[in-house]
Amino acid sequence: DMTRAFRINLTALAMLALVIGLFLVFNSVGFQVVRRRPLFGLFRALGVTANGVLGYLAAEAAVVASIGVASGLLLGVALSRVLYAMVTGTIDALYFDLAQGVVTLDPLTLAKSAGLGAAATLLAAGVPALEARRTPPRGLLLRSSQESPRARFRGWAIFSALAVVASLAIVWVTSQSLVAAFIALFLLIIGAAGLAPIVVAGLSRLCEAPASRLGLPVAAMAVRNVRAHLSRTGVAAVALSVAVAATLGVGLMIDSFRTSVENWLKNYLRADIYISMPQNDAPAFASGFVDALRRIDGVEGVSLGRRMTIEDPVHGPVEMFLLDTTRDGFAGFQIKSGGGNDLWRRFTEGGEVLVSEPFARRFLLAPGDAIELLTDRGPREFTVAAVYYDYSTDRGVVTLSPETFARAFEPRGYRAASLYVADGSGVAAHVLAEFERTLNADGVLYARSNRELREASLAIFDRTFEVTGILRVLAIVVAITGIVSALMALQLERAREYAMLRAIGLTRAQLGRQVFGETGLTGLAAGLLAVPIGLALSVLLIRVINVRSFGWSMQTVVDPWLIAQAIALAVAAALAAGVYPAMRFRAFDVAQGLRND
Repeated sequence: DMTRAFRINLTALAMLALVIGLFLVFNSVGFQVVRRRPLFGLFRALGVTANGVLGYLAAEAAVVASIGVASGLLLGVALSRVLYAMVTGTIDALYFDLAQGVVTLDPLTLAKSAGLGAAATLLAAGVPALEARRTPPRGLLLRSSQESPRARFRGWAIFSALAVVASLAIVWVTSQSLVAAFIALFLLIIGAAGLAPIVVAGLSRLCEAPASRLGLPVAAMAVRNVRAHLSRTGVAAVALSVAVAATLGVGLMIDSFRTSVENWLKNYLRADIYISMPQNDAPAFASGFVDALRRIDGVEGVSLGRRMTIEDPVHGPVEMFLLDTTRDGFAGFQIKSGGGNDLWRRFTEGGEVLVSEPFARRFLLAPGDAIELLTDRGPREFTVAAVYYDYSTDRGVVTLSPETFARAFEPRGYRAASLYVADGSGVAAHVLAEFERTLNADGVLYARSNRELREASLAIFDRTFEVTGILRVLAIVVAITGIVSALMALQLERAREYAMLRAIGLTRAQLGRQVFGETGLTGLAAGLLAVPIGLALSVLLIRVINVRSFGWSMQTVVDPWLIAQAIALAVAAALAAGVYPAMRFRAFDVAQGLRND
């Protein structure tokens, strides 16, 4: 159960990569269908049935699926060996020591992956294939039927609205289900991405008038061409916006999470030096050890702690934190709900306990509620004084004072200590050195400064999200590769059109600017659309999915630099698609281009 949410999140990230791949397949097959509409129209005019065209496209998609699945399985096995060490390291850091093993190939997992990949490919290819089947022969032969903005916009808008409404409804109706939250996430991505053709058309209209007024005919022509070829550019923008939005959303979530953890550590770690046993099951401090700590020159205060896990028949394993601290140390708790001016008194004298946010969410507790736990002296009821933020564990913690602990449990020693030292330069270093010399000569205990502990904690956090980072990079690389190929093919398809423009006087430089203008505007539209989608994804990840997965709420941090990077990434990917066509058309044989119709 401890790693269930972790597994679900990794699975969801893999599914997100699959969704991006689904859009790429949709993009590629849709482009091929649109490009060969005259050919399909000719087939239909010569007697090929609508089902015959559909069967041809289905067979073609099956071949693509077979190649893609085979390649994906080979790459997946290779990638699993790289990710294995990262995942096991994360589990070691967050949950429990995991014995090192080897990557094994599970036939069922391979079969499920192959089936899922093939099904997703056929599903994505089915939409444009069915459109080709429904269109009559005359419509397939007419270019104008491909670019019917009003009908297309109406369909995209209705689809997007329904998907987004369904996503919001799922979040509203379900309060605990993590699977439902991920379904809502994918519906939001798919629904919002459906707006890409509308955004591309709107941005092109917005840019057309300024380009004309400024006397930039090539720019105006490029802007109009983007809208004129919306059946191609719109679909390409969909896939690119999804990939960039996913990268932005996950990036904002990680940035918000790290900021929240960093702020929590600054408040929670108030002592100057932290001392602990090397293992949770190690014996307690020896008799007289704490008094010896207090006698070190420069030490002004000592807080003591011990974590232990009890087995409760109703609630399962419950982590208890025995805390003997100063009032200043107690102020390090960031209270989420409850509290009050008398919180310190109720904690130390009133027998009430503090529970971490994950524990409160796990057992639906609020300040003033009582929870019964099995203790050394039988079942005991504990009243919740307050709920506090805690990112140390997603299992949750119950924090007790020594007085409350003594009434329910047999005496136990402490395993951790925090030292508060006097102000002054070098005092903490002196205390640490004196401790190592007099009380830790054998090096059994861990002793770290406040700064070292914060840095180590953040290093664990960064290591935890290494897997996420790799999956994000893979998703965006695959997406960019697909988009570059699609936009490049679109430009190369229009070779005769460009030959005509060169024949009537357009220079090589002007033609190059037109190519880059069209691809750049498509990328800009995708990047601008990716920003609101990415922001919505980050909010859903932060406020819903992370809370349901781990019980952690956090502040939402929007870094403008990440937004700028997302837009730049989309534009750069689209501009890269124009490099090869622009270079090719510089040495273009105009006469040859006009002959090859």
